[in-house]
Amino acid sequence: MARYEKSERGLLAEICQKYPIIGDKGYGGDIFKKKKVAWQKIASEFNSSTPGRAPRTEEQIRGLWKRLKISTKEKIDAMRSEARKTGGGPSSNLNLDPEEEIVSGMLGSSVDPLPMDHDNDAVGFQEGQILVEMVEEAVPEMVVEDVPPENERRSAPVPQKNKQSLYDERLLQIAEKEHLQKMQMAAEKHELEMQILQLEKKIKIKILEQMQM
Repeated sequence: MARYEKSERGLLAEICQKYPIIGDKGYGGDIFKKKKVAWQKIASEFNSSTPGRAPRTEEQIRGLWKRLKISTKEKIDAMRSEARKTGGGPSSNLNLDPEEEIVSGMLGSSVDPLPMDHDNDAVGFQEGQILVEMVEEAVPEMVVEDVPPENERRSAPVPQKNKQSLYDERLLQIAEKEHLQKMQMAAEKHELEMQILQLEKKIKIKILEQMQM
């Protein structure tokens, strides 16, 4: 895991503050694209602001932002827990750093209020937030394409099949052809057998007629 100085944490918080779209919980294709563009700009601005250090990848910067959010939430929870112990008064031992103040402002209602342990709804809220964070980290990496209008979809070129698909399709055609041939041979055989039975029947009738004369 890459190590970051405190100045880098503060720098990232200040840059991310310019791009509130990264905190959007929506899942539409347009939002995904905006988030992806935002992270590309954040990474570029972050690296250009630290010329004396090795450039960080977009994945590393995303990871730092995620850890910043987690640590900020944990500190806020600890501060509120301490406040409850002191009867609602402020904690003298814990305070948010400047970058944590920025993160807290961007998180907004996701860290307020602090749920009680016995509050089932609050527990569900926490679990939901964790799930949202997981999806937020994973889904923006997907390539989301715009859905073309219906008239364009009708005229869109049919994607070319790969060699394996063509091979499988050819095998299916051969199997179908062989099945049809077998069916035709079975039908012809059945017809021939019926003709033989009819002929044998006529011969028997002819023999019986001659015996009766």
